[in-house]
Amino acid sequence: GKRKITVQYIQNLHRGEMMEAKLITLPEIITRGLSETINHVHSEGFPDNLQTIPKIWSKLRNEIGNSTYQKLSTIDESLNYFAGVIVKDEDDLSQLEKKVLPGGEYAEFIHRGPMSQIEHTMDFIYGVWFPQSGRKRRAGPDLS
Repeated sequence: GKRKITVQYIQNLHRGEMMEAKLITLPEIITRGLSETINHVHSEGFPDNLQTIPKIWSKLRNEIGNSTYQKLSTIDESLNYFAGVIVKDEDDLSQLEKKVLPGGEYAEFIHRGPMSQIEHTMDFIYGVWFPQSGRKRRAGPDLS
C-alpha cells in the first residue's frame, strides 16, 4: 500500500538528510545463528516483526547459553532475517545455521528512533543516499 505521509515521517526524512554513512571495510565474517522470514517494512504485516525478531533472538540465546559472542543480524533480498553470532572457527556452534558474510566495503548507518519506524531509515538509505552517493549496492544481505 501507499506510505502515509505524516508530520513524524517528514521530520524523520528531514533528520535523514543529515544522516551520513560511515564507510567501513570488514574482513570475511563467519556467523552461526537462526533465521526466519519476516515482513517487508512497507507491508501491513510489518508490525508482526516487532514480536518475531525478539523471539528469534530468544531462541538463539537458548541455543548458545550465556556466551560472549559478538551478535550480528542480517536480512537478505528474500526477507530472511538472520540472528547470529560471529564465530572464530566455522566448526563452532555447528548445530546452528552458518552464514559467511563477504569481506569488503560497507556503508554504516545509525537508525535513531523506535524500531517501528525503521522504514524511514531504510527509505533514506535506498531512496536518497544510494542514488546521491553514486555507489552501487552489491548482492548480499544488509547487516545490523
